Amino acid sequence: MIWSKRWIFAGVVASALALAVLALLRPSAAEAHPLGNFTINRYSRLDLYSDAVRIRYVLDMAEIPAFQELPQIDTNGDGDLSRSENDAYLAFKSPEIAANLQLEIDGSPQTLSVLSSTVGYPEGQAGLRTLRLTLVLDAPLSGSDAQLKYHDDNYADRVGWKEVVVRAADGVELKRSSAPANDVSAELTSYPVDLISSPLDVTSASVGFSAIAGAKAPPVDQTSEASAAVTPNEAPARAGGAFASLISTRNATGPIIVLSLLLALGFGALHALEPGHGKTFVAAYFVGVRGTVREALGLGLIVAFTHTIGVLLIGLVTLFGSRYVLPEKLYPWLTLASGLMVLALGVRLIAARAGAIGSWRRFASVLGRVDSQPEHAPVHNHAHPTHDGAPPWKSLIALGLADGVTPSPSALVV
Repeated sequence: MIWSKRWIFAGVVASALALAVLALLRPSAAEAHPLGNFTINRYSRLDLYSDAVRIRYVLDMAEIPAFQELPQIDTNGDGDLSRSENDAYLAFKSPEIAANLQLEIDGSPQTLSVLSSTVGYPEGQAGLRTLRLTLVLDAPLSGSDAQLKYHDDNYADRVGWKEVVVRAADGVELKRSSAPANDVSAELTSYPVDLISSPLDVTSASVGFSAIAGAKAPPVDQTSEASAAVTPNEAPARAGGAFASLISTRNATGPIIVLSLLLALGFGALHALEPGHGKTFVAAYFVGVRGTVREALGLGLIVAFTHTIGVLLIGLVTLFGSRYVLPEKLYPWLTLASGLMVLALGVRLIAARAGAIGSWRRFASVLGRVDSQPEHAPVHNHAHPTHDGAPPWKSLIALGLADGVTPSPSALVV
C-alpha cells in the first residue's frame, strides 16, 4: 500500500509537470485574432477639407469569413492570388463597398468616388489567410457651413469591431461631432484589451462644420502614404503558435505527425482543466452521484464525439450553407440548447432527490408505527432502502451533449 501511494504521488507530480510544460508551449490568445475567427471588422475615418470629404475605409476579415471570400478572388483555384486576380476583385468589390457607405451633406445624398484600393492577406491562425482591404473615397464639397451625416451599412449582420472617426483639416472648423477625432484601434491593428469583450459598435456619425477657409484635399497618393498605419500585409500577428505551425506544415514527416498527435492530446488534456464548457457543473454532478472512473471515461468520449460532430457540422455550414445561415449565428442557438439540457438535467436531479426524501420520510413513518407496537416478532429485519449512486447512462449522454455541443471556433479553423 505504501508503494502504491508513492506511485500515485509520482504520477500526480509527473502529470503536473507535463501540464506546466504544455502551458508554456501553448500559443497565447494574443497570437490569434483578438476578436475571434468569425469577425468582420470595419473602420471609417472622415477627413474634412474645404473642397472634399475624404474617407479612409478599412475592412478586416478574420480567418473564416476570409476563407469564404477567397474563392471570389482565386478564380482559377490554384491557391495563388495573382496581381490580376486582386485587381479583378477590387474592381467589383470596391464599388460594392462604396454603395453601402451613405454620406449626406445638408440632407443631400452624395456619391462617393473610389480614389484608391488595396487588398492584402496577413497570415492567420493555422496558416489560413485573413483579408485586409483598404479604400480611399471622397465626395466634393463647396466651402461653406455644412451638416454631414454618415453611415456604414457594410456587413451589417456580421459581428466585429465597428469604428468611425472624424477629423478636420487645418482651417476647417469642427463645430460638433458625434464621433471622436482619435481612433482607439489604430485602423484595426491594435485592439484595446479592455474593449475586446465589448468591442466598439459605431457605424454612424453626425457632424457640423465650417469649411469656408481651410486646407484642400491632397492628392490621393500623399493621403495614402501619410495616413496608412500599416501596409496591407503588415497587420498584427495572428499566427496560432507552434501547434498551429505543425498543423499547417505541408511536408510533415512521420515523427512530426506523431509529435503533433501527442501535442494535440496534451493540449486537449490541458484544455480539460481550463474553465468553460460547464466543467464545474460536470464535476459537481459526478461528486453528487458518486460517479465511477468508467462513467467518467464514458462521459469524456461522449463530449469528444459531440465536440467533433459539432465542428464538422459547422464546417459544412461554413463551406456550403453560409449564404443561408451564418456560422456565427449558430453559436447562440447551440449555447441555448446546451443550457436547456443542463436545466432539464438539473430539474430531473431535483425531482429525483425530492422523491428520495419523500421515500425516506414514508419509511421512517412506517418504522415508527411498527416500533410503537407492544409485541415484536422474534426477528425483525429493519431493512433500509438502498440508493445506487451510479448515474444512468441517459443522464451521462445528456450531460455529454450539453458539455460538448458548442465547439470552439479555433477548432473549426484547425
